[in-house]
Amino acid sequence: MKPKISILMAVFNGSATLKEAIDSILFQTFKDLEFIIINDGSTDDTLRIIESFKDARIRLINNKENMGLIRSLNLGLQEASGKYIARMDGDDISMPERLNIQFNYLEKNSDVFLLGTSALIIDENGCVIKKAKITKGRDVLKILPTGNCLIHPSIMFRNIPNLLYREKMIHCEDYDFYLRLVTEGRVLKNIDAPLIKYRISPHSISKTKALMQRRQGDKAREFFFQRQKNGFDQYEEFDLEAFSLETQKLPIELFIWPEITSNLSAGKTEEVRSLCKEYLGASFSIKVIICYLSSFLGSRAIRFLFN
Repeated sequence: MKPKISILMAVFNGSATLKEAIDSILFQTFKDLEFIIINDGSTDDTLRIIESFKDARIRLINNKENMGLIRSLNLGLQEASGKYIARMDGDDISMPERLNIQFNYLEKNSDVFLLGTSALIIDENGCVIKKAKITKGRDVLKILPTGNCLIHPSIMFRNIPNLLYREKMIHCEDYDFYLRLVTEGRVLKNIDAPLIKYRISPHSISKTKALMQRRQGDKAREFFFQRQKNGFDQYEEFDLEAFSLETQKLPIELFIWPEITSNLSAGKTEEVRSLCKEYLGASFSIKVIICYLSSFLGSRAIRFLFN
């Protein structure tokens, strides 16, 4: 019989956190599942750790060489047989009731295609930093065309044929995935329950990749509005290699400044400080220093200064 849920996880050199991630799925209160793990050509102990588990629900796909996250996830999607598909990353932790809560929600709400959750943000050592602030309910559909508001490893969605990530949308494959679902008229929602522990590492993404991620986000939105206007987008004509080379030549601060001002105006002080530090690591700016200092003011003072 086909399982109710297929959990999909691709991992590359994730041995430091992998065992805890796998355990968090195998010890779910919801038992009717298959756990598809794609070892993407790892050179550390990742494969040995996966093979040390003797649970028949694990389905291992072992890439002989590194294929990248998107292609690996697409391999898993093509193999998934569950009614629902849940994402998981090798450095995150699912709460014991996660799958049960999301499954029951989607069973009771047939209009909802994809369900994300809140998360507890943890550091490299697994210590909780804070609870993630998320967009809830149907507001997700309003916010998505302006920015990603879903936590990728928290999502569960209905398994339908030929639903894949687009390979040229590197560092932004999830956001492009969501916007394509919105174009199709699918309902995407978040619930406020923190059902995963989402690990943030200061070394997880380089400045070059962060800039590429921002530009790819802009491209995903561009494609979305093309589909809204014309019924199709220009993804097939998109030259990823030329786009990447162009990105490498751009100053990173060019893309951080708009995020600083928008977050400051919204009173998101922690995000402002993080972005200011990132900006100042690339270029000195008096106005960024002023924004950083302003982030320590109360929300009323910030709105008075920047609205």
